[in-house]
Amino acid sequence: MRIKIETLGCKVNGVESESIAELFRKRGHEIVKDNADVVVINTCCVTGEAEAKSRQAIRKALKAGAEVAVMGCYGQLAPDTLKEIGVSVIVGTSERKSIVNKVEEIYNQHKSDSQALDMSNIYEDLPHVPSKTRAFMKIQDGCNGKCTYCIIPTVRGKSRSRSLKSIIQECQTLSDYKEIVITGINLGQYGTDLGLSLTDAIRTVLNNTSARVRLSSVEPDEVTEELINLIKDEPRICKHLHIPVQSCSDAVLKVMHRKYTVNDFKQMVNRLHDNIPTMMIGIDIILGFPSETDEMFEDTLNCLRELPISHFHVFGYSPRKGTLAAEMEQVSPIVKKARVDKILTLAAEKKSAYHDTLISSEVEVLTERTRKHFEGIYTEGHSSEYVKVYIKGEVPLNEIITVKLTEVFKDGIIGVVDN
Repeated sequence: MRIKIETLGCKVNGVESESIAELFRKRGHEIVKDNADVVVINTCCVTGEAEAKSRQAIRKALKAGAEVAVMGCYGQLAPDTLKEIGVSVIVGTSERKSIVNKVEEIYNQHKSDSQALDMSNIYEDLPHVPSKTRAFMKIQDGCNGKCTYCIIPTVRGKSRSRSLKSIIQECQTLSDYKEIVITGINLGQYGTDLGLSLTDAIRTVLNNTSARVRLSSVEPDEVTEELINLIKDEPRICKHLHIPVQSCSDAVLKVMHRKYTVNDFKQMVNRLHDNIPTMMIGIDIILGFPSETDEMFEDTLNCLRELPISHFHVFGYSPRKGTLAAEMEQVSPIVKKARVDKILTLAAEKKSAYHDTLISSEVEVLTERTRKHFEGIYTEGHSSEYVKVYIKGEVPLNEIITVKLTEVFKDGIIGVVDN
């Protein structure tokens, strides 16, 4: 296990915490500063303020999704209170050595509901569910992040990766698909528990199928040079990437507990565009996050205006019970809506401008369905860039065909098949 030990109160508590840490090390566990499986909190209750700080530390660890064990003075004073707020292991000021056995027991046997949710370190293989045109291949679950707005690490647990052997086995069942979408809860964290990287998984899929490959969203700090080069050099990887940046204000990113700066994001987006000029770059953006001022919003608006981003998912922040951000001072709904509307206006402009750059170009379209529109019958599909393409008339479905783009139409572009 990855164990984090937090100490409140006197120097004696500090000495005792070091002793407990050594006991965990001797059992083969790792003492860490973050991304812990279990947080051990050595508490104090010498004053009312110390007691309150102990409760605050416990609640913070619980909300971050960790299993929590409590020892020390406050554990001795108020075990029933601690049980009520969700602490799994409680040891007071005697028999403190027993905390190691008790933590291991909870961890291994999943005796609490929260333990059963977030303490599995093994990726769970699930059967493939057939779809009509593209196959969705999940290769990763969980998240090691600590974003203040997100409940996912609590309900999904730590990041876990699918083995390459299992990926190959699924590839062998996907010969009928022309496109495979590689997905995960936090896809860029693939392989951190296996000594691998996301590019290893992508290459494995490419080497064991003939389909083109599309990636679901990848966090800004996980779009590596290696990944950019692979997308650039491999024609079977779709030229489309969705990046959940969430804000373009450094101040807001800090409150969100994101791991990158606005400048990091700008440099990464520009590298993508410089290397793959036709690539569709999409983002998630959260507006009206707690602490976001008008100036911070304008920073985000101006940043997005100058970058080559072509697709936006725009969200007004909505408090999620059980997260740190839900307890912060909230931005008013009226202000939040106004900010969302401004970004949506920019998003429409950016999408239109991107579509204009593609007119007269040829793209590879996966044909998905035929529908009758007011203007006539069209076969619909998506290009490698994930642009919706309308092909006049009926053409075979579930095929990748070369289409010349001629004019903007509805939410996409009309395409013509060269004879």
